[in-house]
Amino acid sequence: MGKHFANGLEMNLNAQRPLLFPLVIASLYKLGFGITGVRFLAVLVPSLLVVLFMYLLGKELYNKKIGLIAAAMMGISWLLLFNTARVHTDPLGLALNIATVYFFWLGWVKKKNEKRNLIIAGLLAGAGFLTRVAAMLIPIILIAFVLLTENKRIFKRTKSMLYLALPAIAIIIPYLFWVKKTFDNYFAFSSGYVNAGANIPIGWHVLNFVKVELGLVFFILLFIGMITFYEMLLGFDLVLSKKKRRLQADLLIALFVIIQLGYFVFIQRVAEDRWILPATIGLFMISAKGLDLITKPIKKYSKIASILVVIVLVLAGSYWHYTQADQIINLRKDSEAKVREAGEWLKSQTNPGDVIISSNVHMELLYSSERFIQSFSGDSEEKTKELITEKKPKFLVLSTYFRSQDWHYQFPEKYPGNFQLVKTFEEGGRPTIWIFEVKGYTF
Repeated sequence: MGKHFANGLEMNLNAQRPLLFPLVIASLYKLGFGITGVRFLAVLVPSLLVVLFMYLLGKELYNKKIGLIAAAMMGISWLLLFNTARVHTDPLGLALNIATVYFFWLGWVKKKNEKRNLIIAGLLAGAGFLTRVAAMLIPIILIAFVLLTENKRIFKRTKSMLYLALPAIAIIIPYLFWVKKTFDNYFAFSSGYVNAGANIPIGWHVLNFVKVELGLVFFILLFIGMITFYEMLLGFDLVLSKKKRRLQADLLIALFVIIQLGYFVFIQRVAEDRWILPATIGLFMISAKGLDLITKPIKKYSKIASILVVIVLVLAGSYWHYTQADQIINLRKDSEAKVREAGEWLKSQTNPGDVIISSNVHMELLYSSERFIQSFSGDSEEKTKELITEKKPKFLVLSTYFRSQDWHYQFPEKYPGNFQLVKTFEEGGRPTIWIFEVKGYTF
């Protein structure tokens, strides 16, 4: 999509892919940056900002100690590190999510430079949605917090609500018009998010990701940290009366975790580990509270001993995250390298405007070949033949990187007069990509 907007690369756009990340990439291409610049500015820098804002948020919600611990946990998170090693939307989306909550807390709860901070929070919330559609959960969390803590007082803060809402709406509206123009439906992006799991059992398995994303040490600290929420539960009237800001912080973090996980358990009902990465903002904060709880009694006898306990436990948890990140990054650093080679070969054998038909890896081939990639036509062999007759592709590509339907692989053999094998790519001594030149368009 970045190349599409920067260079006019022809492609079929996906309504579920928001605009901000590809537009950032397109801007970097326009400014003369290559893939290294894109990785640094669009992925690594936002990933570093996640760690910074984790500290700032923890400091504002609780204290510097919890902020530092939570930031250290987030900074070594294997999932964040892995997604920083890819060109994924997750680091930018996560940075916008956590920054939204930080500026909201400053403006709404602490009323510090209220107008400015709420406007910034609104802009960041809108930008988060334009990066990942699931970032809509962040405004839902903030709305739930406001409704619970303000109750009838909410009408006295109408102006504050407008400071928050209007900037978000202002930057989302142009996107909605673009969606309408491109897909003929203002909310075309919602198809994979609303009632997505209607016919799927409740996704309790999604909760397994919590331990996977935290690791054993931080997972144990999470349970210890949950003990600290007893005061909020027993004294909820103090939360509602806003007499204790620390309890308001507990409520915000609890809502952050419950709503994030609840969406994927009860509505989406399926998830990848990285989809619930935003929930780790709250999860790591609770784990940091758990470590703080452990060291408080130790600190009464020795401040040095309490610091050593913090260092040892953070390093113990971090070591697991480091080894996990190191293993998965090295395992996958060359994944689909042959797809890139195949795309570059196709680019050398075709002209702009030529069409390539492929069984899968469409976006990967599109990126490296810079040629329009047409997929097989659904489940129908007859429709695929009609498509080939209409589009007149120059090459047909089969791949085993993602399993296609059996008839896809049998298709060229079934019509030997139409297709000639001209190139094969292997990985680990096994063929993974076959490229056929299309010799005839009638069947």
